[in-house]
Amino acid sequence: MGCDMDDDLFGWFKPKKPKKIKKTGRQLKEEGIARVLDNESEEWKAEFHNRFGKLPIGWVGTSEKFKFLCRDNGIKEPHHWNCWSSGWNTLARHGRIVRTGEREYPTSASRHSNLNDIWRKTE
Repeated sequence: MGCDMDDDLFGWFKPKKPKKIKKTGRQLKEEGIARVLDNESEEWKAEFHNRFGKLPIGWVGTSEKFKFLCRDNGIKEPHHWNCWSSGWNTLARHGRIVRTGEREYPTSASRHSNLNDIWRKTE
C-alpha cells in the first residue's frame, strides 16, 4: 500500500527536482576557451592559422614566440588576449603541435615568469 503522487490531498509530497549535473573546472575552462575563439573575427582566425601554416614542420618554440612572430608579421591584436592561448590550444587538440617536455621562462613581463611549454609543429 503505497502513496501515489496523485493521491496527495494535502500537498505533502513534492515532485523531485531534476539533479543538476555539475561541470568540472576543466569543462568550464574548455567552454570558456571555445567561447573566446568563437567570438573572434573570422579574419583574425584565418590570419592566425595562415601564419601557423607558414612555419616549417618541426619548428620548435613556445606559444609566446609564435605570438611575437604573428605580431611582427602584422597580425592585429584579437578582441581578447585569451584568443592567443585559445588558438594555440586548438592546434594542440588537433595534434598539429606536441609538447617536447621542455619548458623555458618567458621574455614578456606580462607572463609573470610562469614557465612556458616548448612545442614542436607536427604538420
